[in-house]
Amino acid sequence: MKFIKKSIRKYLFNKIRTKIELLNFHFKYYSSPEHINYEMFKFVFNMMGQNINILETGSSAWGCKSSHLFDNYIKKFGGNFTTVDIRPEAVNSLNNILSHNSKAVQSDSVAYIQKLNKNDIRNLDLVYLDSYDLDIDNPVPAMEHCLNEFLSLSQDIKKNALIIIDDTPKKELLKNKIIDTEIRNLISSGYGKGNLVLEVFQDHGFEMIYHEYSVVLRKI
Repeated sequence: MKFIKKSIRKYLFNKIRTKIELLNFHFKYYSSPEHINYEMFKFVFNMMGQNINILETGSSAWGCKSSHLFDNYIKKFGGNFTTVDIRPEAVNSLNNILSHNSKAVQSDSVAYIQKLNKNDIRNLDLVYLDSYDLDIDNPVPAMEHCLNEFLSLSQDIKKNALIIIDDTPKKELLKNKIIDTEIRNLISSGYGKGNLVLEVFQDHGFEMIYHEYSVVLRKI
């Protein structure tokens, strides 16, 4: 049965021609069409082109499985993808399945970014910051970690590059019928992983182009 399902998914993946088809395929078979970040990824993918370079901090081998999504984007449309995580189990799991233009690296994400040379950072088209799980009872460490990631990238990243920060909801989302208790508690708390970045992003030459559960910033 597993072989049959895998074969069907491979067949359907090979038929994909557009970015939205890829997105719908991913959220149908690897996540959920009702995922709170579906619309954000749709917005971002509509802005992305061919042969892009993606950096993700906080590898997602489970849940939304964003690492799988980015890897499949590269397989379909070209480019390179690197995901960085301090957890060996996440890195090992992904390196067993990622395609040849993708890699998972075990490292603290801030330390990894700070070791990149300026050209490596300038080559990035899309950065997804999702490392350091946010604890709404003690949110400051995750917020500071995210800020340090952002500051380590902000000076050298090129014009029009996008930085996505997950788990940074705006309170207006509470008007929607969100069932997930953890998400509701996060929104109610007023905290978010990118809250400190939201205080300074304009000073570093960025504009906000999307904000719901996650926030998308563009270098100007």
